[in-house]
Amino acid sequence: MIDIQLNMLAVSVMMGAFMGITYDALRIIRRIISHNNFFISLEDLIYWLIWTVVCIDNVHEYNEGELRIYIFVGIVVGLVVYIYTIGWALWKVISHILCFAKKTIKN
Repeated sequence: MIDIQLNMLAVSVMMGAFMGITYDALRIIRRIISHNNFFISLEDLIYWLIWTVVCIDNVHEYNEGELRIYIFVGIVVGLVVYIYTIGWALWKVISHILCFAKKTIKN
């Protein structure tokens, strides 16, 4: 039983990190292609619907559909760790690259 819970915790942490990665990809697309508020809201809705299905599927697959608090904690921990480590550094690098590309294209 403990092995199953530890596996689900690990999966939850990874899901949180991948949620951050995919949202950063969405942010990059928004920086490249201008969006109005309607499309930003639509993209966010689709993002959350997809991740809801992925999370529910993983809970069903790894934990027989039982929701536990450690699953939500794992997702939040994975997301926060990604945002404040790799995500932060990656976003700074990508922002500089995009700014440089925009300046180069304008000139």
